[in-house]
Amino acid sequence: MKTKRPGTRSSKIKKRHILVAGGILFLAVLTLIKIPWHHGKADSFKDVDIEHLIACVTRANSCYYEPQTIRYEFGSHIDVADFPESGLRVFIDSKTDGTGLQWVVLRGTTNLSNAYADLDFVEREDHELQIKVHQGFDDALQECMPWIIGRIHRGRPICITGHSLGGSVAVLLAATLEKRGYKDVSAVTFGQPKVTDAHGANALNELRVLRVVYEDDPVPLVPPFTVDGIGPSLYQHFGAELLLKSDGHFYYMDAHDPERLDVTDYWSNITHIRPKTHLLGESYIPSLKLALERSKAR
Repeated sequence: MKTKRPGTRSSKIKKRHILVAGGILFLAVLTLIKIPWHHGKADSFKDVDIEHLIACVTRANSCYYEPQTIRYEFGSHIDVADFPESGLRVFIDSKTDGTGLQWVVLRGTTNLSNAYADLDFVEREDHELQIKVHQGFDDALQECMPWIIGRIHRGRPICITGHSLGGSVAVLLAATLEKRGYKDVSAVTFGQPKVTDAHGANALNELRVLRVVYEDDPVPLVPPFTVDGIGPSLYQHFGAELLLKSDGHFYYMDAHDPERLDVTDYWSNITHIRPKTHLLGESYIPSLKLALERSKAR
């Protein structure tokens, strides 16, 4: 049963106003700190399987298509479902392909209602992972998880992938399946917002997740923080991270560095950030294809 959100609508609106004001102050303080943007190993093809990332991003992008198109591309056996409360679409490919790999693919933000969920900063403490998680993303997970559980096999490897909102639900799903005893679970996300705080990030740090982040995509920077009783609690990413550039070059880190962002440079150049930097077909897919060409030319 899904936990109801406490508080009235007016109290939620008031809290969000506080969060926005606090976020502006938070960013103003951060602009005093100069932090390098690019950390990690440059073009480390030995650490990154570009072909696997292409397979993941292709599926994440196809999840925006209609079910008949998804089945035409990946097979008539594909299970597809839409979940109206969250706006998620999920498709599952559990057909044996020699490796036994199962795919769970989650669609990302498609409308303003989803975008609003992306900005819902309220945390949920009573989660089975025993950490604080973003309530909007967790609501989406709880809506689709029973359907997913009924269609995957516990004893076979599972790769979960998704874009934007779908990426955030993907990492929460991966963590939940692992906690429930599923074996060989991994996740690859694209343009994923944050899902938990620093304590939660530390608790999930061993999860097999790779976050692919395109340069100038602002969505992985949200939400910045939430109100936690007496003071602010930073949202934080976790796991391995690949920073993807438009020319196909990339930087790989085997663990997230919360101090990698050059906040001064990023926010002073906020006007050059365009919505299309978050779109898979406009940014992530072309850049990964360039990276694949470069890997084969080595």
